[in-house]
Amino acid sequence: MHRSLTTLTTLLLLAAPAAAQDPPSERWAFELGLALNSAGGNQDLTAFTSTLELTHLQKESFELGFNGGVRYGRSGGEDVAQNMRATLNFDFRPEARWTPFLFASGEKDPFRKLDLRFNGGAGAKRTFWRDGWSEVSLSGAALYSHENLELAVPGDEITRTARWSWRARGRHELSDRSRFEQVFFYQPEWRHAGDYLLESFSSIRLGITRSLALNLTFLYERDSTPAPDVDPDDWSLATGVNLTTRW
Repeated sequence: MHRSLTTLTTLLLLAAPAAAQDPPSERWAFELGLALNSAGGNQDLTAFTSTLELTHLQKESFELGFNGGVRYGRSGGEDVAQNMRATLNFDFRPEARWTPFLFASGEKDPFRKLDLRFNGGAGAKRTFWRDGWSEVSLSGAALYSHENLELAVPGDEITRTARWSWRARGRHELSDRSRFEQVFFYQPEWRHAGDYLLESFSSIRLGITRSLALNLTFLYERDSTPAPDVDPDDWSLATGVNLTTRW
């Protein structure tokens, strides 16, 4: 009898760890966005936008994310839009009310005579309200900005400045698969508020399945001191689909 109880106890102890193991949780999410607009007749126009995003999902200790995008357009047999951008973010303790973070971004746009704009810095985010994915927050940071312009006459192609960066973000989960997000950036030169970069990004996502969603985005940008013969304002509107996979 004693031997049988010992054997049964041993089997239970061996089986307990396997039964207690949770299924592997998802750590990363990769998202690909595609949008194509085309028109013909009196004017031929083709505009293509592609975005990708890689996000670390387990945010108990940190949040890490990368996103990039390409926008290309042709009209009348000529290129009318070319833009490439990428951003890398690292937030420490993102679930806390105060969150320190690091970030870096790069952008290239020949039509704005922007061969390269690189921004990098550090700051802190204050979250005022959070409910799951939904939140309202304000971020402040100090950044280093490097710009390399494509000028017809050689001169001040390269500028290096220090800037303040202020970001207000509000996002709301409309349903289980549908979301709205609004992000506003204001980045003035640290000694001269009249020299600034301004950006407003709006996004509405309507989920179809867990992996497929319709997406509408609007991006407005303003450079108060653009390159010669370049308009200070730039905007784009894109409608397309987003594909997401998690592992």
